[in-house]
Amino acid sequence: MPELSPDGQAALAVCQKLLDSLLVMGPEGKTQFVSTLAPGGQACHARPSRDASAPPRTITYEKNEEEFPSRIPWDSGDKLEEGIDDGEGGRQVVVLVDHDIAMVWTPYWFKRNGSLTHVGTNCFTLAKHLTDPSGTNGEWKVVGMTDTARPLSDEDKKRLE
Repeated sequence: MPELSPDGQAALAVCQKLLDSLLVMGPEGKTQFVSTLAPGGQACHARPSRDASAPPRTITYEKNEEEFPSRIPWDSGDKLEEGIDDGEGGRQVVVLVDHDIAMVWTPYWFKRNGSLTHVGTNCFTLAKHLTDPSGTNGEWKVVGMTDTARPLSDEDKKRLE
């Protein structure tokens, strides 16, 4: 990944904080997850359907405030981990920043209880929310997140397991 500006580093750090919340789990993990989200934002998931009566691939939308955090089984006792998959097989992180908006593209792998379950890509859109009236200080928040998920290919298994 090319060297990032301070804003690029900060935007990527917010995305990493969101992913790292899965390692915490429980109420603390959920609080960390929600702290990265902007009010009024939403998540979009383009992935295989969990519902056998639905089309094989679906697109679902969730509001940042309630639905998106609720899709994570915070109190299940499962150990979840989502890692950024950068640099192999053409998969790379991309961070673009223009003043107070950013886009962070993160290919990922996902593990449940230590077993690799799927791979995909997250596309985060972030906005810098001003934290003081002067407009000189701001903090990045995720206003939107779109993700894909797919089963592991033989190449993925070889590379990641």
